[in-house]
Amino acid sequence: MEPLQNAAPRLVQLSTQDYEEEFKKWEHWSKNFPADWPHGGDVYESIRHIRDPEHPYSIEQLGIVRPSCIEIQDLRGMPHIQVTFTPTVSHCTLATTIGLCIRSKLDDEIIGRKKITVLVEPGSHNDFEEGKGTEVKDVIYLRPPVVSRRLNDKERVAAAMEKETIYSVIQKCTEDVEE
Repeated sequence: MEPLQNAAPRLVQLSTQDYEEEFKKWEHWSKNFPADWPHGGDVYESIRHIRDPEHPYSIEQLGIVRPSCIEIQDLRGMPHIQVTFTPTVSHCTLATTIGLCIRSKLDDEIIGRKKITVLVEPGSHNDFEEGKGTEVKDVIYLRPPVVSRRLNDKERVAAAMEKETIYSVIQKCTEDVEE
């Protein structure tokens, strides 16, 4: 058995205020969208109970997702759901698996036409490609982190989901569990 990457994870307890502030923001956004579009609260409720692949805790309990990590925007008449997550350690090799779990859960639970983008919080993961990017007048624009690019590449996601070992881990992490 391999040693745990994060042997002593820090558990996070979200306050009622954290939820209330985000629900107010989602309510404000949802007034501008059609009634059949997903609400930020529905999106968050769908993903918060996903189990971490390494620990017996949910990604909410580990602070990987928070209500503030959900954004919904209008993308040419369809909802664009963006979830930004923060791995528990900067060298997390399971970040791609966690992102696939989020994407899979949203694909299964949010009905209708939609675009889903899953991102790693910038600066929270050591996956920037050294020396990559575009330099313009002393400013370097880095390409998106490798994990974020993989999670939003349809062909790579489909190929990953075809692998039985990855698929079974995602199924285990996303199965409905009562807290």
